Amino acid sequence: MEKARPNGLTALCILSWIWMAIALLSVFSEINTGRLTEADIRAQKIVLLESQTEETLEFNSWMVNDTIEMLYISSNNFTTMVVINLAAILLGLAGVLLMFQLRKLGYHLYIIYSILSVSYWVYYFHGLNMGWFFIGFSAGFAILFVILYGTQLKKMT
Repeated sequence: MEKARPNGLTALCILSWIWMAIALLSVFSEINTGRLTEADIRAQKIVLLESQTEETLEFNSWMVNDTIEMLYISSNNFTTMVVINLAAILLGLAGVLLMFQLRKLGYHLYIIYSILSVSYWVYYFHGLNMGWFFIGFSAGFAILFVILYGTQLKKMT
């Protein structure tokens, strides 16, 4: 007799698929847009600066600087970053699919996906305040979902 998939595992898988589908659309959008040129970055910088008041700029100048630096980092490492993102997302999708099929191998693939996702942010953006925000956000959700999926392991083969 086939094991029944717990509702909690089904819900986790659906949430993961939604998140990864959004991330996949973002990667495809990046690929479609292509590498940012110096002119693109300059235009985004102007839009960013024009959208700020003087008071906001005084208080949040680090955020503007970090955003611009992130644009340069992303432009300079475009191909590598897209490939890493795409590979990690596909690995995550495979892991979630396997867990959905009640296979423990999926959990291990999901852990690798989580490590890759956090490592991506650490490697490229660790020197920026906004980078640390994204690292914390990514690590927090990775840990949460690894723990939540871990509670479902006993129901997998």
